[in-house]
Amino acid sequence: MEKKIVFFDIDGTLVLPHQKPSPKVKEAIQKLRANGHLAFICTGRNRCMLEKELEDIGFDGIICSAGSFLEIDNKVIEKTYIDHEKVLEIMSIFNQNNVAYVLEGTYNSFADENMVELFVNSTDQPFNNSELERIHKEIEEGMNRRNIKEFLRNPKPIHKISFIAEKYENLKHPKEVLGAQYNFVIHDIFSKNSVNGEIIDKEKTKGIAVNKVLEILQISQQQTIAFGDSMNDYEMLQAVAYGVAMIDGAKELKEIADAICPGVKDDGVYQELKKLKLI
Repeated sequence: MEKKIVFFDIDGTLVLPHQKPSPKVKEAIQKLRANGHLAFICTGRNRCMLEKELEDIGFDGIICSAGSFLEIDNKVIEKTYIDHEKVLEIMSIFNQNNVAYVLEGTYNSFADENMVELFVNSTDQPFNNSELERIHKEIEEGMNRRNIKEFLRNPKPIHKISFIAEKYENLKHPKEVLGAQYNFVIHDIFSKNSVNGEIIDKEKTKGIAVNKVLEILQISQQQTIAFGDSMNDYEMLQAVAYGVAMIDGAKELKEIADAICPGVKDDGVYQELKKLKLI
């Protein structure tokens, strides 16, 4: 069989929030690699948010921060950050429009006080989209999270910015101002009057990172497969020959997918890889 390279989102694809990968998912990825194929993580998480259980499965490479960090065979290939002055500009615009946010670096994140308060006081749990669950877990467990005041005192490089607004109206002006410069990704609603999403560099989406990997490894696009569930997986599924969306994923993602597989609870990744006869 022709060698394939498979890219996997994490949250809502390989794992459920606050849970470890299932035995079947571990088995699937390990068998995939044993059969001569390549497996890459391709996630919105920053590098420090990869738990040991995931790394212990074994991957040939890692794409983090929705395309802004690339690692192949345990070697960091590329790290791209939003210019510091631009970060301050985005913060100011969000502050003016009552939008809460988290600045995500490589090894730490900085949450503004509104973001922390929103999660602590929220009665909407469990949330119904994987990216929001990821942020919630990070804040709830204090995983390399710092207060925004620390960032202002001692700035660190930032890959991307996640945000939450209580109303869509709060995002109208930020999107008008920032939409031309960045991918202004909006995820699913998690309550009647709340919406979450993220700002990603237009030149560093998951799809662009996938193409970078193919260029470095000299692999044809026809050999590519990807699994995802959220709107920050959209460009990734567009970039590959065969895109798989999780059944409980974003509607727009499922519309462009070549296949829809069962959810994480039903070991959808395992089932689809078996269906494709890769394991």
